[in-house]
Amino acid sequence: MLEGRVIKAYNSFFYVMTEAGLVSCKLRGRFKKRRQSAGVVPGDRVVIDQLPDGTGTCCAARRWPISRRSS
Repeated sequence: MLEGRVIKAYNSFFYVMTEAGLVSCKLRGRFKKRRQSAGVVPGDRVVIDQLPDGTGTCCAARRWPISRRSS
């Protein structure tokens, strides 16, 4: 398992920067269902399982919420 930060989200692929380099990932089951509302977004820290072909799957996420003051 590797830990990294989501750099880019494109369709169902997420590009995660890890210590080993950039890894192209897809979401696992429960994250796919919540993608639009509270899923993984660029800037989130994620834990990924790297597959033998060099890609990976996101299996856990930690959100870094952006908060704004109301005007």
